[in-house]
Amino acid sequence: GQDLASIHESSTAVLQMEQTNEGLYISLSLPNLVVGTVGGGTHLPVPSRILELMDCKGVGKIERFCKLIVGYVLSIEISTLAAIVSGQFARAHQKRGRNKPIKWLLKAELDASFFKKNMPYFETEIKGVHFNQTSHMDNGILTQLTSKVSKKVIGFIQADVETTKGGIHPVLLKSKALGEEVLNGLHFMATNVNVELADTFDRFKNVLEYKGSHLKEIEIYEALRSINYPFMPSFYGSKIEEKREIYLFMLERLNPKNMLLFNSENTPEKWTEVNIKTVINAIHLVHSTFIKEEDTQLFESIDQFDITKGIELYRCFIGLNRKDYDYLNLDNRFEEMNRYLTTWNQSGYNPKGKLVLIHNDFNPRNVGVRNNGQACIYDWELATYGLPQRDIFEFLAFTLKAKLDESKLRNILKHHYGLVQEINVDTYSWNAYLSDLQLSGQAFLISRVNFYLSGSTLVNYSFIERVFKTSFAILDKLPMLKSMNKESVLSS
Repeated sequence: GQDLASIHESSTAVLQMEQTNEGLYISLSLPNLVVGTVGGGTHLPVPSRILELMDCKGVGKIERFCKLIVGYVLSIEISTLAAIVSGQFARAHQKRGRNKPIKWLLKAELDASFFKKNMPYFETEIKGVHFNQTSHMDNGILTQLTSKVSKKVIGFIQADVETTKGGIHPVLLKSKALGEEVLNGLHFMATNVNVELADTFDRFKNVLEYKGSHLKEIEIYEALRSINYPFMPSFYGSKIEEKREIYLFMLERLNPKNMLLFNSENTPEKWTEVNIKTVINAIHLVHSTFIKEEDTQLFESIDQFDITKGIELYRCFIGLNRKDYDYLNLDNRFEEMNRYLTTWNQSGYNPKGKLVLIHNDFNPRNVGVRNNGQACIYDWELATYGLPQRDIFEFLAFTLKAKLDESKLRNILKHHYGLVQEINVDTYSWNAYLSDLQLSGQAFLISRVNFYLSGSTLVNYSFIERVFKTSFAILDKLPMLKSMNKESVLSS
């Protein structure tokens, strides 16, 4: 019941912060706090009951009442400052759409006419669309992170498309987040790990392979369709509406019942040598079709990824992961990773073979095998130009066990080397191939495994420790494999 001027007077505050040996000391003073616990409006029913609940009603309670108010205000100040420092304050405004009013895609728009208009490659006339709530697919790692910083419709939407001929076709609509939003999601991950990591990530985010991810996948599906690439889900069409930040496409929705191998990143024992070679053959068709020096104008959003531009960020990741995973007793492995960065910083990252279009996220989360034995590859949002061995190394890091079968590894690499000869000149030796494989494995550890290790603080990547160990197990075998000469490799 006091005069409104008392609100302004009471809001005067002095916030003090001081770094001490024990941490950060923060104190707040409200020198002009105008409150009361007796008289005035304190006798009214609601104020009276509230004061009683706080044990602040009556004579002698004023000091307690003031301390509770100051404590509450101080907690809000600390929370706000922490949000500003970590970047969550700005992201909250971005997530609520306060920066720019954009008419984002609404689920209400996804009716039969929407699918008819945006599925030009679907050969049968569409009669209706029914949305399927039974999910056997989860959104990918990047989409999970991005959804924490955006309210847009992003990720997978499952639909059953009914045709005029009476058939039902399972369709998967994938709505893409902007590349900048993906980076914001990764920054969110970094802020939950370490403030220094978040700051470093913010400085180097634009040199990472996540930039432009909303365009890459659409461009690649269109290109793969143009060459009748058989090893992917059927591609039905896409929609890009830049002003509304709409980037989406429609695919065949894979049914686990029709898949021999599907979402098998945690079951390397299921991947036989035959199945691994089948997948390698399928990705090689992409590698040998889209070679960088011949396709410079084909993909507007895709360029060569230069890992040396983010060395400071990767060192930061290594330092933190080294502490967080000390229980693995693999300190020597993290030191090896630091040596990779030192070598690249001093001598550069120098591949010997030709650069091609690579998937760059080539693991069993994004690769399946149909019941008929045919490979099926999807999720191209991180595609870039790089060594073909980069895809092969990652795939083997997931599909081989940490305790390697040396014969299996040797046979697979010999098989791939024979394929890579189609891309490179005859002088591309077995040792040059293995050197590029080693370089690719090191890049995989630095630029991807590092992120997985840190991201496990937010999302449980049950495969990551196994993949980490298997990657080094493969690298450890390469010196022995280099003892084989080219002729014996090709003849066998």
